[in-house]
Amino acid sequence: MIEMLVAVAILGMVATAGMMAIGNRDAANLRREAHELAMTLNRARLDAARLGRSVTLRYDSRQHTLFTGASKMKVADTVSVRNVLDNRGGFELTLSPSGTSEGLLAALNLSESALWLTLDPLTGRVDLHGDDPRKQL
Repeated sequence: MIEMLVAVAILGMVATAGMMAIGNRDAANLRREAHELAMTLNRARLDAARLGRSVTLRYDSRQHTLFTGASKMKVADTVSVRNVLDNRGGFELTLSPSGTSEGLLAALNLSESALWLTLDPLTGRVDLHGDDPRKQL
């Protein structure tokens, strides 16, 4: 009987460790997707400055793809990206050569994990946040 209780306890610990590993993997995947999205936004901002003309970005939530002129970035189908400023799944924004834009506050979700991506409308600075940045105001 004691051996059976020990075996059940060990199985419980292994199952718990497995569930925690899956949760950590989701958070890591979400961070990776958020960093790639942030790099793509920064690259588009730099392209606008380098070319001396505005660059338009469009995120299609059905295709999970960010289009930037001739290139595109595929976002994992398991990650949802939503523009919180106008509460839509997709978004379109134009980055001017001076770095200004309409700004962006995007929520990225995967399972229980969430990250926030902001694009400052005046400076063009792209930041990632673990919490809703509107709470800090």
